[in-house]
Amino acid sequence: MVYLSRLSLLTLLAPFAPLALLSTSPAAEPRLDPRYSFRTDFANEALPWYQLRQGEFPPYHSDHRAGGELVAADFIHRSGVFRMNGTGQLASFTMPYFGMVHTLNGPADLRDVPLGTGLLFFLHQDANGEFTRAAAMQDDFTMTANHNFNYRLDALKLEEGKLVLTRQKIPAKETDAKEADAKSSEWLITSETRVWKDETQVKLTDLVVGDELLANFSGSNPQHPRRCTDVWVGAQTHRNVAEKQRAKYATFIKQRGLPAVIAKVEGKQMVVDLLGSDEPADRNALKALIAAEFPIGKSVQTVVANDELRSYWPPVDGKRSNLLKVESTSGGVYGSAGLRLTLEPSLMLEGFRAGRIVRLFAEKWPVADMPFGEGLNTEMSSMEANEIAPKEYPAQFPYRTDFGNAELGWYQLKAGEIPPRYSQHIEFGELISVDAANRRGQFRADRSGRVVDFTLTAEGAFVYFNTNMPDNTGPIRWDSLTASVMYLGTPAELEDMPVGTRCAFHLYQDEKGAFTRASLVTDEFSELAVNKVSWRINALNLPEGRLEVARRLPPRKQPRLSGYDQPPDIGHAWLIVTPETRVWKGTQQVSLTDLSVGDELFANRTGETATELARCTDLWVGLDTQKNATEAQRKKHEARLKQRKTGEAR
Repeated sequence: MVYLSRLSLLTLLAPFAPLALLSTSPAAEPRLDPRYSFRTDFANEALPWYQLRQGEFPPYHSDHRAGGELVAADFIHRSGVFRMNGTGQLASFTMPYFGMVHTLNGPADLRDVPLGTGLLFFLHQDANGEFTRAAAMQDDFTMTANHNFNYRLDALKLEEGKLVLTRQKIPAKETDAKEADAKSSEWLITSETRVWKDETQVKLTDLVVGDELLANFSGSNPQHPRRCTDVWVGAQTHRNVAEKQRAKYATFIKQRGLPAVIAKVEGKQMVVDLLGSDEPADRNALKALIAAEFPIGKSVQTVVANDELRSYWPPVDGKRSNLLKVESTSGGVYGSAGLRLTLEPSLMLEGFRAGRIVRLFAEKWPVADMPFGEGLNTEMSSMEANEIAPKEYPAQFPYRTDFGNAELGWYQLKAGEIPPRYSQHIEFGELISVDAANRRGQFRADRSGRVVDFTLTAEGAFVYFNTNMPDNTGPIRWDSLTASVMYLGTPAELEDMPVGTRCAFHLYQDEKGAFTRASLVTDEFSELAVNKVSWRINALNLPEGRLEVARRLPPRKQPRLSGYDQPPDIGHAWLIVTPETRVWKGTQQVSLTDLSVGDELFANRTGETATELARCTDLWVGLDTQKNATEAQRKKHEARLKQRKTGEAR
């Protein structure tokens, strides 16, 4: 089975681009630090970087740090893309199971971070040696407040788009004097800068000299300098914002269960380390929660999850466990909340093994499925939200896949056979030439710019799609078709695909081992349509040439009820538009200015470069427009096939 490449935000802006390491001046003496047995950003340049290990929390300073602004996030698969400060280079990241986000001085989920927010990323190497594994990320508000600083406003230069400030130490007691840094700072502000006092948005002109401020910023890159996105006024506002974020995250966790990694299993007992952060406020809040709601001797529902922290079926796929012990662990590592629990499950499940992930529900907590689309228990109408079999069950596949089995060889094509599911290696890139007569072409790979020659296979690939109608509340049913090219949601010919279109190329090795044989080439429109996902406009910023969009699943028919509900968003991103972007509504071409917040979109784009996001070539507004485009292309393809058969008969 070939699903249309799980076009999640992780793959939307892939492949990964290696991060440039912080360099040491050639004249500087190499610094050694015997406290660390690995390379750090500040010492031990001759040593290798720390390598992540399942079930082990990485020690502090084992990471490489990079700053940049968030430009895309996949909430379900805990991944995204940021633009690096300085160079403007696009970099992809994935959060391991222990990865933590902090925003507004509180723990958070990736969905809590607005696009365009500048963050500091704490990165480790992946299997390819690239810094893509984010152990932690923090916004400016968090980094400043967490070190007990804020900024005193010294002058407003609104006509110049600047605020002049001095950083100052927050006193431990009200009677303590404040210590201020001698050096003043300037913040750049724009008409889009939001100013908050308590929970009310106020104007920049409402700021007064002497105000105590915290802020978040955009990234700093060749496209634009570092700018204030949000400013919070007053110490009480700062405390309120942090408390609100902590309460929001506590509700988020209570609905899904406390995440933990199994440290060891001994006989009938299981020891788990709670996932979280070592920050004192976070640790104290979790200790208070455990003391209040996880009393010793009471039962805890223990649910199997995967390394994306997605659980399977909490009401059923879990076991009641007796809580025997709660103890503290030493700090100094990323991802550990500093608390270890000893449990005795009523039955040891297959998933209760060292290094595996579980979620824990207190005895009085409601035990329910994760929000629709986020969990792994229900077969979804979209492949994008489904469990990925080769990732979760690699032993079922006797060949290497894009998700695992790196020690095995890639599947080798066999004449006359359609290749099996998940055997392809997928690359994304912009189609740059087509030789229709010989079923060949070239594409320029995203980010790297590498030019790849490809030839379509004679057999093509299976494309699976959901056949359920909107009112069907029963099991998801799948059908398949065979295609070599998918364009606008339907089988097509290679010549139908416009040069300049960003595509997913499903590749196999040739006789020299190079990935040049393509079983399937598909545009992004088809990826969206077949996977039953779409974009929804959350905000328009046409002067800067971008749309802020949410990635979403289709509405779901409620069993035994007459209405539908909309599953939560599964990601968000920026779509880049230009004056050349064509916009289609119904059967008519309209203007970019005709777009509105709330519009549902399908898109095709160009490829990406190392520093530039893909640009939209075409946008289709609404399901009816999407269906019209698909139907027109289907008729065109069928007419060509009919004409070809007639010619062969003659």
